[in-house]
Amino acid sequence: MQKRICILMVVMLAVALVSTAALAQQDIRIRLNGGLVEMDAKPFIENGRVLVPLRGIFEKLGAVVEWLEEEQAVVVSGDGLTVRFIIGRDSAELVKVDGAEPVTETVQLDVPARIVEDRTFIPVRFVAEALGAEVTWDDAHRTVVIETGGKQYLAYERVTPQDIQDSQDLISWYQANHKTRGVHFKNHDGSAYILAAAGEKPTGGYGIDIAGVYLEGPGRIVVEADVTSPDPGIMVIQVITYPSVLIRVDGLEVLEARGVFSEKSDVITGQIGESLEEMGKAIPADKMLEMVMYSIIGEEVKTFSREEALDIIDSLNTSPTYNGPYLMMLAGNNIRIVFEGGDEISLTSYGNKEHVLVNGEVDGVNYSYCVVSPDVGSLLLDTGAR
Repeated sequence: MQKRICILMVVMLAVALVSTAALAQQDIRIRLNGGLVEMDAKPFIENGRVLVPLRGIFEKLGAVVEWLEEEQAVVVSGDGLTVRFIIGRDSAELVKVDGAEPVTETVQLDVPARIVEDRTFIPVRFVAEALGAEVTWDDAHRTVVIETGGKQYLAYERVTPQDIQDSQDLISWYQANHKTRGVHFKNHDGSAYILAAAGEKPTGGYGIDIAGVYLEGPGRIVVEADVTSPDPGIMVIQVITYPSVLIRVDGLEVLEARGVFSEKSDVITGQIGESLEEMGKAIPADKMLEMVMYSIIGEEVKTFSREEALDIIDSLNTSPTYNGPYLMMLAGNNIRIVFEGGDEISLTSYGNKEHVLVNGEVDGVNYSYCVVSPDVGSLLLDTGAR
């Protein structure tokens, strides 16, 4: 029995030694603001400190890195600070620009900069912290984790649905999400696929483009995107569309994603005119009896409360008019306003969410205007409104 126990303990010890050896041989990784940094030489540990190749990391922190061959020196500069290393020397020189005169300080290092196989390596923690970043060590994954306070925009590559056709996993994810407004993500084969979708649009001519992608924490990305509407006067297809854009970020694992969408207007300033109120043709809110919204096929969508209706009329009366060209077509919902005496005004859209077409007659006053009212225009194009 004791012999079996001894054998079992030897086996467990051997397994532990193998696991420890395997961990020690595992490559050291650098994760900057949630994304892995690719390097052309492997980092290593000396005297408890991680040394990394000169190029590839510090430029991503906004620093300029120089190698001075004659002096065998490395100079890293950024944000009012210069760090100077001499190869093999256990100290570094810090030069800070503080007011008119620079301040120089000599700092002792736990490990000096090294040249290994014709490559220059410098201590990552010392330089990253000097540049204002926060550095931690993830022992379980042998990873140096670097976080910065400001926005660090990520490099990405735009891809198409055709580019992912060979992966059933990716194409199924894309088909399930491209019609839903928002930012969606899928981690696949060492890369993050990110889909920014504008949601349902009543016509063609809408688009979405990514302005930037950055990290606001480990694995948490923010996508800045511009959503554009059709230019006034252009021909567009009369069919519901779902604009979206798909990108890939290599070496990133996403845990959370959110979008910051900016709606772009194509209104030309020179084509803006007076409001209905300024023209003396304000819609008479006091004579309104009811306001009802209908779908494009005539189904009743919503009856507005009097408070809601008065807000809409106030927006139409005080907003500027648009005098430029636009298409004579219908898109989205329409709103009918009924007044005392049976007079009516209809509010319709031609697909531009900034504009509302106002047509009708009240008390002998004819209305045939295009009003710049994004709140009402968006309501007309909201096919899910209730």
